[in-house]
Amino acid sequence: MALPKINAPTYDLKLYSDGRTVKFRPFLVKEQKLLLMAAEEGKPADIMNALGTIVKNCTFDQVDPEQVPLFEIENIFLRLREKSIGEVAEFKLKCRDEECGGVTQTGVDLSTITLQGDGVPSNKIKITDNITITMRFPTMKMLENMGSMTSVEDNMKFLSEAMESIQHGENIIDARTTSKEELQEFIDSMTQDQFLRIRDYFTSMPRLSKDVEYKCVKCGKDNVRSISGLQNFLA
Repeated sequence: MALPKINAPTYDLKLYSDGRTVKFRPFLVKEQKLLLMAAEEGKPADIMNALGTIVKNCTFDQVDPEQVPLFEIENIFLRLREKSIGEVAEFKLKCRDEECGGVTQTGVDLSTITLQGDGVPSNKIKITDNITITMRFPTMKMLENMGSMTSVEDNMKFLSEAMESIQHGENIIDARTTSKEELQEFIDSMTQDQFLRIRDYFTSMPRLSKDVEYKCVKCGKDNVRSISGLQNFLA
């Protein structure tokens, strides 16, 4: 006799970046094993690949992790974690009083954590009266290609990778078919103010964030600590 099939529940989620509503299911034991194995290896590329595979599987291929913005992947995975493991995650938070140094364990309701920011930023950046750069949203694939991004060169490479096109008057130049040397020369010719406009585009991306209030178990003082980024919520 064949074993019965277990049907996982499904939920609706409205995507932050394009407004679509997609269905998703909790991740299963086989997918949790995939994530745990990647975490054991400790290689960022393996962890990102595992996250991408899980997001794609659990959204029934409605979300392509190589195409949607990174902040969208983070939000989807947090919702998956919430429905798969539980809505409450435990954190060990250190007292802000350095003399105290106490560590308090507190639970945080993951359903209250949302993407923070002023919405999805415009990907069109005007750097002069007749030059406008169209940027791509950072994706998992882009970060995977860039590696550790610990040097100035890595960050410049990421910047050129994120450029989609450059409009000069009536002409539109495809950045993806422009040589890396030409793009780097273009970036190097910017003023500091022009370069900061591009930097602000990246820093204004929505981000998972939550201010957690707790009382130190050692000294009794009230604390508030901001937790942000997917890696912290899944630690």
